[in-house]
Amino acid sequence: MDLLNQIFVDRTNEIDTYLDLLENLETEIQKGIPRFGTKVISTTQQRILYSSIYLQLYNLIEATTNTISEAICDAILEGNRWFPDDLSVQMKSEWVKFW
Repeated sequence: MDLLNQIFVDRTNEIDTYLDLLENLETEIQKGIPRFGTKVISTTQQRILYSSIYLQLYNLIEATTNTISEAICDAILEGNRWFPDDLSVQMKSEWVKFW
């Protein structure tokens, strides 16, 4: 579980950092036309930046799900702590997809 916690913390820190960037962009927008150095940030570029938060959230969910699936597979394959019959039908399906 330490690995899962670390992955989750890392991804949430990335999201927090990205949200800080978006907050800074919003502050610049309120001051006038936002710029990156001498370049103006267009409305389309702003939308792309805002929509990228969904990718960050997806990455958090995917990393968490993959880590959990891998841990379940490891528990089944190593040490015989669990057996495939112990899993629900849905988890069996995911296990087969994973391997």
